[in-house]
Amino acid sequence: MADRIGIRDLDGQSIVALVSGGLDSVTFTRWAHDHGVTVHGCTANLGQPDEANIGDIETRMTQAGAATVTLVDGREDLARAGVLLLICGGSYEGGYLNTTGIARAVTTRKALPVLKTHGINVLSHGATGRGNDQARFQLYANMLDPTIRVYAPWRDPEFLAQFPGRSEMIDYCESKAIPVRATR
Repeated sequence: MADRIGIRDLDGQSIVALVSGGLDSVTFTRWAHDHGVTVHGCTANLGQPDEANIGDIETRMTQAGAATVTLVDGREDLARAGVLLLICGGSYEGGYLNTTGIARAVTTRKALPVLKTHGINVLSHGATGRGNDQARFQLYANMLDPTIRVYAPWRDPEFLAQFPGRSEMIDYCESKAIPVRATR
């Protein structure tokens, strides 16, 4: 069963957050930092086509308050998992291939050594409640290392109260002089 962690439970602690450098990531990182949490970002390079230079994520995240940002290379792991997925015919409800789900498994697995390096047992992610990613990150982390706790800001009532939408996140980042590429 997933434990419910609130931001106040993490005061004075360190976490590893799976980050993309986008609006959700920079907002959460700064918000957690402002609540006394040391955030170590972790980005999995899965060959994202939307990043001309994946190293730019580190700059955006440190501007938001991340203590460190680790870039892990998950491209080969994702390719191998993707081939296996094709061989097995892994699809979601008979429709699309389950590539998003397998990408979350690869990302989580690649992040676990980062937690160990920092001596941290809390993994965070920015998946919202709109899809299955919250469950994927939670279940993969629990399956791969049952000692890891997962903090999901979009399950934290305090985070949701302050950030009910993109406009509030953009306003918050602007008030903290954090550059964002997002639009309202």
